[in-house]
Amino acid sequence: MTLQPIASVLLLAIPCLVSGSATYEGYGTVYTLSSPSDGNCNFMSWPDDAVTKYAALNTEQWEET
Repeated sequence: MTLQPIASVLLLAIPCLVSGSATYEGYGTVYTLSSPSDGNCNFMSWPDDAVTKYAALNTEQWEET
């Protein structure tokens, strides 16, 4: 019976250890986010979130595209 509270605490602590945010450090190319129509992409239209949200691809993901 005394192991149950200890096990509960450990199970609650595991997601805290795993869910730490990751940051990117390295080379990358980012065009201005003021207008997604700038740069090489030249989108004609885009969702509002495209101005503030974008993704970086690592080399392995880039080579798979």
